[in-house]
Amino acid sequence: MLPAPGQHQPLQQYFSTVVVDAGKYTVKLVVVDDAGRRGSVELLTDAHLTEAGQLRATDLLIADAAGTASTLPLAPVVGGDIAGNTLYAYMELFADTDALAQSSITLEIASAAAPATVLERVPLEMRVSKESSRCRIASGRVNIARMPPGDYVARAVVATGLDAVGEVRRPFRVVRTPHAK
Repeated sequence: MLPAPGQHQPLQQYFSTVVVDAGKYTVKLVVVDDAGRRGSVELLTDAHLTEAGQLRATDLLIADAAGTASTLPLAPVVGGDIAGNTLYAYMELFADTDALAQSSITLEIASAAAPATVLERVPLEMRVSKESSRCRIASGRVNIARMPPGDYVARAVVATGLDAVGEVRRPFRVVRTPHAK
């Protein structure tokens, strides 16, 4: 149970992760306020990893630091709206072979209207997971300050050696005002 937000915090966020087997699930969030009013929301989801050659990849999570303290970790953006000038990215790779040693991920940003034209491209930092040597955690950030408001796609291109073996895409929308910092 989470404590009720104070009067100065009308919005409360909750973030958690759960490890599950691949399959279809219903995630349900139920809330009750101090006055006893209740509400709930359900989300149907399909939990799976994306095959990329000998690798398996999680979804690409994106985050926005606009309007928050500069301390990490940042909570993922659920709806895909980015108000700041930096898009943060996170994903994990898994393998039962030694393919992880030669793996890399490049984050590409493209307009949703012209997804073949890459506007920004940055390599994601890869590190070994504390939980398993068969998992690599990829993270990084890309400057999107020059991109006008609109619809875009973040594409994590997974490679083994010099060969691209798969990709994971995540649509997002730049929603900041022209004067946002």
